[in-house]
Amino acid sequence: MKAWDRVADFVGRTGLEKFPEAVLDQAKLVLLDSLGAMLAGSRTDPVPNLVLWSKKAAGRAAATVAGYPDLVAPCWAALVNGTSLVALEMDEGNQFAKGHPAAHVIPAALAWAEQEGVSGGRLLESVVVGYEVAARIGAAASLRPEVHPHGTWGAVGAAVAVAKLRNFPASDIPGVIQLGASFSLATTWQAAVAGATVRNLYTGLSNHLGLLATDFYLAGFRGGEEAVETVFGQVLSSGFELEKLTRDLGSVYQITSNYFKLYSCCRYNHAALDALGAILANQRVTYEEVEGIEVETYGLATQLANRRPANALAAKFSIPFALAVYLVRGHVGPHSFTEETLGDPQVRELAGKVTVRENPEMSAMLPCKRPARVVLCLRDGRCLSQTVLSARGGFDNPYPREALLEKFRQLAGEVIGAKAAGQLREACLRVEELADIRELTALLRT
Repeated sequence: MKAWDRVADFVGRTGLEKFPEAVLDQAKLVLLDSLGAMLAGSRTDPVPNLVLWSKKAAGRAAATVAGYPDLVAPCWAALVNGTSLVALEMDEGNQFAKGHPAAHVIPAALAWAEQEGVSGGRLLESVVVGYEVAARIGAAASLRPEVHPHGTWGAVGAAVAVAKLRNFPASDIPGVIQLGASFSLATTWQAAVAGATVRNLYTGLSNHLGLLATDFYLAGFRGGEEAVETVFGQVLSSGFELEKLTRDLGSVYQITSNYFKLYSCCRYNHAALDALGAILANQRVTYEEVEGIEVETYGLATQLANRRPANALAAKFSIPFALAVYLVRGHVGPHSFTEETLGDPQVRELAGKVTVRENPEMSAMLPCKRPARVVLCLRDGRCLSQTVLSARGGFDNPYPREALLEKFRQLAGEVIGAKAAGQLREACLRVEELADIRELTALLRT
């Protein structure tokens, strides 16, 4: 059986009853975490303008815009919610996929599921298979260093998830995958580092286009037999390892190797932040005592070496700023990366003292490890150092479940209130029992 036929067989036959308990539990936690990030990001500029625009767009108003009272056409709900989900950099990710599968799959699947009133169990099935296909393509592709993973293979995951909800036969799944790959965007890391908000739109567009791909497929459009291999082997990537698509498919689920965030910034910052946290846990240090900070890390993370981020979004992609705000403010949550914090002279001065360089030995540890070493040089001549091989939140160093539930409570509660946030949490954690997913999506509306 060819690779894509095996993937199609997996998508077609995978159902709720086949999920190991660990996969089911993790999928529900990923859904919960993603909805919290989506709600919190719904107030981030320019999302409110996008909501106003989507309300004017044509289509059956049948899908929720998280954090608002509105229903819009599913493809536009997927666009807005996909954009909101990544706006605060609190969304989950997968280091082997080298990106964020859930953010590219859940908004599209949720929008279509709500329109049709499908069960929570069917939504969960679609999220797991969409995540699996997206993550495996991400793992197989060697994206060029300049290409940001948002908006690339995510469209394929969204298309697969919606095709699963629409009961596409397995024979059509390879065609949907190839068509979805044809909708990959020309994304850049420069946009993220510069704080260009199009970077957040990449994810929204992937959900939008992935959902539409199923319509285009039914209309007769095709992407060719090797669109995935071409786009992710030659155009956006320098290579594509086809065998990674089917290795242990159906027995090893990529959703169980994900990571969750408590720091509201790019994952590339996290090992350095954990290393700084370990130093501060053993030695009380104030920012006034710091002469300089040296960071050694893997090559990809050195893209985040800008000491003078231009805006709050760019600050989330700056290791110097993240370390400085941690030392000065004592936290690295959603309220740490604001225009007010960006203008703090103490934070800016300290960020200017941070140097970031690549350690080739650390680069060689990818993708299993994403390490960093931080050396804190003090005015009294002392140097305090700490090395972290894997940031907290990953499958090999997970956060306590209670910490993730508290994260959700805070993020969702600020938008929909504590009572609705509690109800939404319970709905997510028993989503497979819901006869109609609209019991859940109603709680996303203010």
